[in-house]
Amino acid sequence: MRRAFRRRAPENLGIGNVVATTHHLKDSSHQAGIRSRQRCARLLLIAMLLVVRIGAAELAVITDCDEVFNYWEPLHFLLYGSGLQTWEYSPEYALRSYLYLLLFKIPVLWWRWIGRGLGSEKTAAFQIIRIVNAGSCFVAEVSLAFSMDQLYQASNTGNWYLLLSAMSAGMFYASPSVLPSSFTMIQFMFAYASWLSGKQLVSMMLVANAVLVGWPFVGLLGIPLLLPVERRLPPGRFVVLAGVYAASTLAVMTLVDSAYYGRIVVAPMRLVLYNVFPNKDRGPEVFGTEPWSYYIKNSNLNFPLLFAFAVWYAAVQLLHVLRLLGKRTGFASSADWRLCKVEALVFGAFLSWLAVFSAQAHKEERFLYPIYPLVCWGAARCTVVWRSFERGTRRIGRFLMRALLVLGVVASWSRIIGQQRFYAAPFKVFRHLAKMHCAQSACTLCMGDEWHHFPSSFFLPGNTTLRFVRMNASSLLPKPFVSTNIVPEGMNDRNAPVYDDRFVASIAEECDFFAGLVNDVKAPPAMFRNWTLLATATFLDRNQARGLCRAFYIPGCSMRLPTRSFVVLTKAPRETS
Repeated sequence: MRRAFRRRAPENLGIGNVVATTHHLKDSSHQAGIRSRQRCARLLLIAMLLVVRIGAAELAVITDCDEVFNYWEPLHFLLYGSGLQTWEYSPEYALRSYLYLLLFKIPVLWWRWIGRGLGSEKTAAFQIIRIVNAGSCFVAEVSLAFSMDQLYQASNTGNWYLLLSAMSAGMFYASPSVLPSSFTMIQFMFAYASWLSGKQLVSMMLVANAVLVGWPFVGLLGIPLLLPVERRLPPGRFVVLAGVYAASTLAVMTLVDSAYYGRIVVAPMRLVLYNVFPNKDRGPEVFGTEPWSYYIKNSNLNFPLLFAFAVWYAAVQLLHVLRLLGKRTGFASSADWRLCKVEALVFGAFLSWLAVFSAQAHKEERFLYPIYPLVCWGAARCTVVWRSFERGTRRIGRFLMRALLVLGVVASWSRIIGQQRFYAAPFKVFRHLAKMHCAQSACTLCMGDEWHHFPSSFFLPGNTTLRFVRMNASSLLPKPFVSTNIVPEGMNDRNAPVYDDRFVASIAEECDFFAGLVNDVKAPPAMFRNWTLLATATFLDRNQARGLCRAFYIPGCSMRLPTRSFVVLTKAPRETS
């Protein structure tokens, strides 16, 4: 028995088995610890992202006057019966969809039902809409992060994505915006999340929302999503169902827009025709052109260093996949093939978007909104790859990688602080104006060269409209809405200024309030010396300020930049509600 036991001992109690079992238990315990830490990090990042998005909804300045005059103003008209109309909303041109605006009436109607007594109705409605937008962006970001967990079989990429998205200046200002490019950005985040989860039909429905209801040119980003990550529907059935949904959406959109414009209108088609096939002396170029480097410069301001990380990773990964494409022996498993295919499609679309839009003469910062999540995605992947190489790099290399990442995050928040400190004055002073009463049947707010800083009619007292002071106007300014289906006079698609009743002839006789910049509050221009100062706030003098201290908030340096005072003046005695 003893010999038999000794012969079995190496098999049952061998040192090799004991060591292997011990290492296996240690590895399992180590992996469980990593997963636990990543889950805790995920919860903290989600909470942080929520705080940042709510903060953006409450505080973020509007960086594009097109958001005010092409979306907030017609929305104000739909809600309250007054607002300014741009030429795009004239039935003669009909480039904008009213269906898109109606989406924002839903949260306002909900607020009216449960939220009366929360303050000035119009300013509260303004904030509710921005909170809903930022909240939708938050949900989309979290959904995409969890879908990344499935793609990369770990949560580190998703966690880095949430961190970089929360810390970026670009996402801070895009998330609460009512611009169609912001809407498409959110729709595409949901679409990517559905696509990575194998829900291709849901993904294409979201792409249809983005293209038809939002912005038709975003279709370039939707092309990769036609290829399934996991095929769950027969191709024929998928095409039919996606086509039926898109056709139904377009039909509803056409009915709604035709009812508002008073004639048959297919707004997405008209917008594409205007931008792609313009008539002579018309088209987007009449609103200004920028050099090819505009988007690169702008992206580096809104995503300092992170944009460079994203472009580097996208280019390297795309070249790597193209080299291996066609010879499956280059992939260790089907999961590796799936990962490389997804990244090639996503980042190929990202680089294509940059190339195509950089080649266009007319450029706007908002045109980049749809690829902002891809910038954060690429930067997150770059960070994960760098960290995986840390053990094989010298100490100086590890320090440099981490220092660049920290510098990028700090620079991004420096950008946010600078924008808020330099350009938040209109929001601050107009909140005071919103509390005023118009003591007459109708009041007029006048603005001169700073008309593009008007935060919208949501900040005007009741029965008050905006009119302009003729100073250096060199473009076509909006005029008050009369009706959605009546062609207004004095509109054109050439951006040629028209001087009619949208301008006042006399500030003293026709203006009840005035908003604009003055050099010295204590010594206003002579025409305003008998007016009452309602509110004032510091505003950057953009004509005199230059350099990095203007682009980013740098303590000491930025505080020495020249400033002016943004003021709201009133002729009437001050009377608050």
